[in-house]
Amino acid sequence: MEKMDKHNDGDHPHLHQLSKRFIAHANSPENFGRLEAPHGRAKGVGTCGDSIELFLAVHENRIKEIKHFPDGCA
Repeated sequence: MEKMDKHNDGDHPHLHQLSKRFIAHANSPENFGRLEAPHGRAKGVGTCGDSIELFLAVHENRIKEIKHFPDGCA
């Protein structure tokens, strides 16, 4: 994953508007990945082919763990 902390404003005209919190999350996203044996799973695919998969593990009717796995060009 390409780090976003160094950039050329000509390449990314709106990057300077992103918050430091957003950039920190983009560089090290929480809950990123897949669960090996999820209790629930969903996948959404956009018209351009970008997709996101969501995985849930549930224990006693509560979410125990959640993961996401995006796949796209941006």
